[in-house]
Amino acid sequence: MNPVPSPDPTPASTPEFAEPAPGDRIKIACSAAALAIGLALVHLMAVRPTLAWVRTLPGCEQATWLSDLLVGAMTLLPLLGGVVFVPIALRVFRHDRMPPPGTWLWQRTRVWRGRRARWTAGAMIAWVALAIPTPFFAWQVIAPLQSRACPADAPTQAQPAR
Repeated sequence: MNPVPSPDPTPASTPEFAEPAPGDRIKIACSAAALAIGLALVHLMAVRPTLAWVRTLPGCEQATWLSDLLVGAMTLLPLLGGVVFVPIALRVFRHDRMPPPGTWLWQRTRVWRGRRARWTAGAMIAWVALAIPTPFFAWQVIAPLQSRACPADAPTQAQPAR
């Protein structure tokens, strides 16, 4: 006599999907628009005036300012990763599911559980950890170039050559 198997509503071979909440698309669109407007305002109110001012400086000072601005911009990479990826990765570890519950979704998305979700979260953390030394490496590359462009004993506009 064979026992009758109980019907399993979600067999292991059936993928699980997460549906977007009613307001998710509006939240994503508004966030993208706010980000674009914010970046445009930063560009118009900070970047353009700063670069216009740097153009008025002597050559070596321009090189110093531009290299410092480049390294400062490279510092934003790990900060952005830390602000965006680390909270998501922690929620994935807590719920053992990717995307974690409460994530804004644009469309129906497959849910990954178990090892695949943990690997994805680990990759997010690894990206942040590997991005942390980026400003240091940028400085290591730019500093010798700047010192070659502006040697310390070279005359500046304030000091005439003898």
